[in-house]
Amino acid sequence: MLNSIEIEKLLIKYGFTQHIKHERINGFKIKNIKHPIYTKTPDKKSKQGFVAKSPLVIHSNYQSLKHDLDKISGIEIDWDNFYHNSNLKGFELRSRKGKKDIEFGININISHEKSLNDLINYLASNSTGNGDSDVDIATSDNPKNTTGSSTQNTRIGQDVFRAKLVSYWGKCAVSNVTNQSLLRASHIKPWCESTDTERLDVYNGLLLNPTLDLLFELGYISFDAAGFILLSEKISDQISHLHLTNTLRLEKIELGHHEYLDWHRKYKFQG
Repeated sequence: MLNSIEIEKLLIKYGFTQHIKHERINGFKIKNIKHPIYTKTPDKKSKQGFVAKSPLVIHSNYQSLKHDLDKISGIEIDWDNFYHNSNLKGFELRSRKGKKDIEFGININISHEKSLNDLINYLASNSTGNGDSDVDIATSDNPKNTTGSSTQNTRIGQDVFRAKLVSYWGKCAVSNVTNQSLLRASHIKPWCESTDTERLDVYNGLLLNPTLDLLFELGYISFDAAGFILLSEKISDQISHLHLTNTLRLEKIELGHHEYLDWHRKYKFQG
């Protein structure tokens, strides 16, 4: 299971910002997810320096999504015992026997990074957090299209995806363009061809300058297993004008990229 420190590092990696830091709880938020997410912090007497048991807390409104949340692999939710803390800002109050009303949230254990990623993706596609959405979790036999719910859900998902790519790449994945307003979040395997999980997978994306983004989307360029650029013969007469050379390559390439780049070379690249 992931502990509180590991979860916090992953949330920052995904583009979350920390907005509350307290001795017992830390709050994180990201654009277009309505409610903040909290991680528990250890007692001062703790020797291990992190919380291992149910380290993540989400808003109580997500109780209405219990059926879908229980489908996410690697997520363990204690629906019977809530977490109470007055520093859960914006959370609902709960009346307890003989005690003052206090903010409360839902305890969650996360088994690994993919489980956390799937949870974040789901919360992003259900940003109202009130159970009004009919979006299902994508599984191997039920790849529900996240665009099926609404155009807003598509935008929310793309915002989260872009935040992940900006955090991961920091600049254009090929060139030295660092101005984020000029960079495009490109899916390697297109949104319309991907499952819910693939759509927000950081390894299914490249942060590219506008020229490279367009060429990649049209299939006029791709990248080999080592990250070197592949140039389509269909733009052979334009290569010099576009300032392209076969020495261009991705700044980094990891195991997670290979499946998506294989797909792009097979189905999109016009070699």
